[in-house]
Amino acid sequence: MTVTIITDTVESLSAVRRDLADQLYTWELPGLVDDAVLILCELATNALTHGAGPVWYRLRRIVDPAGGGTVRLEVGDHGPGRPAGSLPGAQAPADACHGRGLHIVASLAAAWGTAVLPHGHLVWAELPG
Repeated sequence: MTVTIITDTVESLSAVRRDLADQLYTWELPGLVDDAVLILCELATNALTHGAGPVWYRLRRIVDPAGGGTVRLEVGDHGPGRPAGSLPGAQAPADACHGRGLHIVASLAAAWGTAVLPHGHLVWAELPG
């Protein structure tokens, strides 16, 4: 799938959610739609809030010839990101009003992580598919 630019408007995020859902239905993976949309929204919100524009996302399906595969969502921006050791663990503080996005991603994704790019930062999450 191509890289899609995300702007900080409600319309942009709505369009991105629709595009993601449409692609998962095309791949005949309707069971992933809810989790994938929530993961994408959390990662995009983090990038729009804490990163530097432009913010973009990419969806890839990695098919294993032996059966099964992986759907990988990637959200990137031009900010420096955070050092790996400063990323939150699996438990959000009980009284936290913010900071739950990556906890949600960690609970839904089979795997997730970050990468430093030559001109920015990437956060990715994978779902079985």
